[in-house]
Amino acid sequence: MNNTKLIGGWLRPAGFVLRLPVLLLALLTGCETPPAAPYREKTAEVFDLKDVDQAPVATYHQRPRYPAAMRRAGASGGAMIRFVVDTEGKVRDARAIEAAHPDFAAAAVESVSGWKFKPGMKNGRPVNTRMQAPVVFTLNVES
Repeated sequence: MNNTKLIGGWLRPAGFVLRLPVLLLALLTGCETPPAAPYREKTAEVFDLKDVDQAPVATYHQRPRYPAAMRRAGASGGAMIRFVVDTEGKVRDARAIEAAHPDFAAAAVESVSGWKFKPGMKNGRPVNTRMQAPVVFTLNVES
C-alpha cells in the first residue's frame, strides 16, 4: 500500500499530516514579530506671539466664502479663529474658538487654513507661532 495522502491538492507523505500542527505552532509562536511601537510625531514647540522676536507677517489672505444659508437669511456675523503658523509659513490646526453661527465658523476655518505667512522668528530662527484672528462676514446692502 502507498504511504501517501492527498493533502490540499498535493500528494504528501502520511507523516506530514502529523507534523503540520507542530510546524504551524512553531511558525505562530517562534516567528512572530513584536508589535510595532506606536508612531509618535515629534512635537515642535509652539510659541505665543508675546514670546517671539518677530511676529509672522501675512503674505496671502484667502477671502472667505460667505455661507449660502447665512446669505439667504441676510445674516452677518463672524468667527474668531485660533491657529499655528508653522516654520514654513503655513497655517496648521485652525479652529474656531468663537462664532456667531457654526456656518460662519466652518467658512472662516476653511479660509484661514489657506492663508500664507512669513514665519515668526525667535533668536534668528523661524518658529511655530500660535495666533488668532477674527473673520467677519457682512452683506453689502444697497439702498
